[in-house]
Amino acid sequence: MKRIVSLILSCSLLISALIFCQSSAFAATFDDINQPEVFIKQQPKTCTLASAVMMVRRATILCDKTNWKKITEDSMRSTAWIEGTGLRWEFTYKGISVGHQDLPKKNKKTALIDLLAVHPEGIVAYNYGNSGQYHAVILTDYADGIFYCADPANGSPNGRVPLNSSTIKGKDQDAKIANFSYYWYVTSPDLSNSVCDHLHQTELRNVKEATYFENGYTGDMVCTVCEEIIEKGQAIDKLVLKTPGVKYTTAKKKIKVTYKKVNDATGFQVKCVNTENGNSYAKKYNTKKTVTKAITSLRGKSYKVKIRSYTKNKETGKLAYSNWTKNKKLKV
Repeated sequence: MKRIVSLILSCSLLISALIFCQSSAFAATFDDINQPEVFIKQQPKTCTLASAVMMVRRATILCDKTNWKKITEDSMRSTAWIEGTGLRWEFTYKGISVGHQDLPKKNKKTALIDLLAVHPEGIVAYNYGNSGQYHAVILTDYADGIFYCADPANGSPNGRVPLNSSTIKGKDQDAKIANFSYYWYVTSPDLSNSVCDHLHQTELRNVKEATYFENGYTGDMVCTVCEEIIEKGQAIDKLVLKTPGVKYTTAKKKIKVTYKKVNDATGFQVKCVNTENGNSYAKKYNTKKTVTKAITSLRGKSYKVKIRSYTKNKETGKLAYSNWTKNKKLKV
């Protein structure tokens, strides 16, 4: 009979969890579960309860529930707290089941990283008497070598902060981690698939600067947990050289072109067309400074002249050009 009752209770809890958090509900974002209002400040000597409240709130958000603000120390106290003792090893509150485990004495850092990889809702880590301190925080995530947490001793205004900014004792992150003794975590529902909804840190990859010869790329936003591209970047148009400033003067059978240097340009190209017979003259000049070049031995009287800048790729020898200047009509 006891076995039957136990089985019925277990099934009831499972059904409750499934109803509470359906597979289609994993729609929260990293910002959703880390908004400042999620984090609370503890009442006197209730750091474990306050941390558990924040963990259950985050789990509730992951299950796409909107009533997470009603989860408070007062609302959870009768279910999760034993007066004069502390947070229960195990409890279930509104479909969220919480359990307790000891941290290994060795490789605590690796253990915590592994836990956070499958618990996007976070875990409650407790320093039980090490360095004379009894205090709990909720570890929220691990990214780029840094553990992040919310410290109930500091409260909501600080929100999610690096572990080094918490009140957990230790001269650095590794020393603080070494002081953790055990932890509480969500045992049901399983929220591990939420990491595929990119609730951990993201980073920008595949960024490429545009040049005068190739398009650039703004970069892809990639989840650091599952390596999936969350948001694809966009192409950046090639850089375009500035159209040069130019001044023309004429003399007998000659046109002088004074070219004003353009940033990144290695030279300019001039094109001169005899409007009487259509013959054209085009030549490139390498220049590092403002220069004057003369087009000589001209036989006609009417010409159209224009120039453009260019830059040279040192590796390929390829040239990239600016736009042409407007045609200038000249009489020689």
